[in-house]
Amino acid sequence: MTDRQLSSEADALETRAADSEGPARTRHSRRRRLIRWITLPPALVLVLFFGGGGWYFASQIRSDALFVEESEPPEYEFEVTAVEQGLVSLRLPAEEDEDLVSSEILGLDWATGYGQVGSVEGITGTEVTRVYTQVAGSPLQVGEMVRLEGYAYPPDPQVLGIRFETVSYTSDFGDFPAWFIDGSESSTWAIFVHGRGAHHREGLRILPVLVEAGLPSLLITYRNDDDVPATSDHLARFGETEWVDLEGAVRYALDHGADQVVLVGYSMGGAIAVSFMYESDLAGKVRAVILDSPALELGAMVDARAAETNIPVLGFKVPTPLTAAAKTVAGWRFDVDWGGLDYLSRVDELDKPILLFHGTDDGTVPVWTSDALAEARPDLVTYERVEGADHVRAWNVDRARYEAAVAAFLNLHL
Repeated sequence: MTDRQLSSEADALETRAADSEGPARTRHSRRRRLIRWITLPPALVLVLFFGGGGWYFASQIRSDALFVEESEPPEYEFEVTAVEQGLVSLRLPAEEDEDLVSSEILGLDWATGYGQVGSVEGITGTEVTRVYTQVAGSPLQVGEMVRLEGYAYPPDPQVLGIRFETVSYTSDFGDFPAWFIDGSESSTWAIFVHGRGAHHREGLRILPVLVEAGLPSLLITYRNDDDVPATSDHLARFGETEWVDLEGAVRYALDHGADQVVLVGYSMGGAIAVSFMYESDLAGKVRAVILDSPALELGAMVDARAAETNIPVLGFKVPTPLTAAAKTVAGWRFDVDWGGLDYLSRVDELDKPILLFHGTDDGTVPVWTSDALAEARPDLVTYERVEGADHVRAWNVDRARYEAAVAAFLNLHL
């Protein structure tokens, strides 16, 4: 057979082989296209769910956990139905309100005055009666609309019989006002740091204990508070930046007679105090620290809130992978360093005694974060875990225990 005949025969064999494989290839191609069409919709759903959901819940993180709103005029929700000697009765609303029927010490605020309510003395179908004390302003009247709050005192230390003056201190970010309460000749000052969106009167509940101990005190403001320098985004940074303002307050104390300071931090103020301990060159001037419901891990706060949040329309709770996606998006959109805001990861760096309060019913900062701090540093931490207390409400639930713990701690370490 000639070379030309051999070549023709090979071409024919290849053609027959290709023809025989054609149907198989066609079936295989159709199968691949079918798989792509079957898997594409779920993939698109996942992209939309985690991408769109991550974006949406990142916005929720901004509004619920980061953004610092300017204070608005108070809303008075509850009507006074009776005022007797040492008692007040308030009308129960249609929807249950836990503060109305709790026995915590709470502030009772109205347009022209301020008082405190305590234990519940009676509940009917329409009203609750509680122990009542007038604190400031005009006498409470039947028909007055009031509100309840955890601060327990109006924004004036003089209602506690404590004289004060407003001073100004400076940080690298600007000038900030603070309440200054003079003490004895003690060279150890207390510096109070309130929580996100709160008021510096937050520290008034235990201020008398520190005054009794002879400590001069500063109740400070910091960036993004009302009427002080603010960041362009009005976002709280949970100590990442605010510690610089606390450093300015500590420097003010040192420049005015202090040798050492006791830091008192509430919620995000606790995060600011701990961040200061990690970052500031003045951390060595700290003698001791008091923390109440400290926000030691922002990521844990977001996780806890998400676990209790329903997804719109769908109705089920936010799953963990979606929370992780939202945190990733929020980190990118709002420049949140989640790892840097995990102060529990650095507790081995702490070297000052800490008095720690946290309520078991805290719906803002998970109590396990304080449990973790106490477990990790039992050599430093005196832990008061208060059963039934909500966020920064340990004093309100058990005032006597709280104040005794503070007094004993100061006596031991000062």
